Amino acid sequence: MEVFSFCPRDYFGSNTHIIFSGNECAVVDPSMNYSGFAGFIAERGADLKYIILTHAHFDHIFEIDSWASSTHATVLVGAGDAEMLSDSSLNCYRTFLGKDFGYFGQYVAVTESDSFSLGDNRIEFIETPGHTPGGISITVSDRVFVGDTVFADGGFGRCDLPGGDFYKLKKSIKKLISLPDGTRVYCGHGRETTVKEIKNNFI
Repeated sequence: MEVFSFCPRDYFGSNTHIIFSGNECAVVDPSMNYSGFAGFIAERGADLKYIILTHAHFDHIFEIDSWASSTHATVLVGAGDAEMLSDSSLNCYRTFLGKDFGYFGQYVAVTESDSFSLGDNRIEFIETPGHTPGGISITVSDRVFVGDTVFADGGFGRCDLPGGDFYKLKKSIKKLISLPDGTRVYCGHGRETTVKEIKNNFI
């Protein structure tokens, strides 16, 4: 399994991660247009199977249409965030940019009880609300994709946006630091880290 992370050169700097396993791949948080990745994915002989959202704030789903309309990939989103996809107030596009934006396509709402195959691995979910009502962290082998729940520098996602809850976020961070120390953590902004480093930041 391989993971590649990319950050757009814009104000929000939300990471897009691509997971390759066998002849399949998944994108996590499509903040960048699919056209820039189509060749990269094709060169690796992989089929894009899933578009996975750690949460549904606009900066993490901004290019979801370009990925969904160009592929047959299934969109996966935490059940508690599903209504945010098409609501400009809830996904905060209107708050930050004063315009309407939403995803109105098909998706599958997921919870901790769900899992999906990806090549030689399985995708599983940890419900990590707090930054948003239905935020999820995605685990694949010894990797976890946490969105804006926590960051490498010791920071964590803001809780003052619609649906935010600081006490739920604290519980979510406790869930994440209960994972094995060597687990590699891919954040929604900034660099990769490990559970051990996050634990040291918070304990």
